[in-house]
Amino acid sequence: MEMVKKKKGFTLIELMIVLAIVAILAVVLVPKSQIFKNNSKSAGVTTNVNTVRAYLETKVTNNGGVATYLNRWDLLNQLNGAFSTGNTASQLFNPFTNNKGEGQTKAYEVIDKSASAGASAKDVPSSEGSVKNDTGITFPNTNKKGEVMIVVYKNGYGIFGIDGGGSATQAFIVQ
Repeated sequence: MEMVKKKKGFTLIELMIVLAIVAILAVVLVPKSQIFKNNSKSAGVTTNVNTVRAYLETKVTNNGGVATYLNRWDLLNQLNGAFSTGNTASQLFNPFTNNKGEGQTKAYEVIDKSASAGASAKDVPSSEGSVKNDTGITFPNTNKKGEVMIVVYKNGYGIFGIDGGGSATQAFIVQ
């Protein structure tokens, strides 16, 4: 008696069904992946804001007040030393551009409203909305997405970030 071997493999119909399912999943999931990617980058901006805020709060506490770095250049030197040099783990990166430090394409920007700014010297405002207005930036601003904005006042600092949509994140005041 002769044994008939059964062929192993998939039929054309089975392969087409699998391909159709994979195509449907790709159509549904690929657009969602971009949303998740942007959300994670915006979370990176919030992390950078909180890192700078914690750094400034530590400096203020350790130095007995905010008077030590109350101008743009002193603060920039401190931030560049803390967040732009050294090992990669301590650097601030803009999650949208992967740039670090202060410059044309940057992770943070310092705006001076302190006594060194002359007649435009201002006290720290009482609301976060005022901090955002003091930058002179119109929101949404996609040119600055991912940046941490630090406003130096004559008696403290205001800090916020700009998310992927160009909107300002929550602002914090350090005095």
